[in-house]
Amino acid sequence: MLTKARKLSASFFHAALSGKSALKKLVEQSPSKMSKDYGKPFLQIFREADRDFYKIDHGLFAPAVLIVNNAKTGRTFKAGQINPKVLAQSLGF
Repeated sequence: MLTKARKLSASFFHAALSGKSALKKLVEQSPSKMSKDYGKPFLQIFREADRDFYKIDHGLFAPAVLIVNNAKTGRTFKAGQINPKVLAQSLGF
């Protein structure tokens, strides 16, 4: 259960969680690949959203890879991946 969270910047996120599986679940659900639009070139997504950034699934702007260390137990959780094929297609290569 997420008891306290605050996003300080695009590269730092702090969460205080209760339960051992809560952190793992948060990490698994956070990468951009969880977005319904993942895998599509950004220009296509932008057009489908009528060129309105606010209509784009916010999950798409999440990090591609998320690695989180549990400060209490020392356990590390990792989720997501870098997808060179999608990146190259989005950049027009």
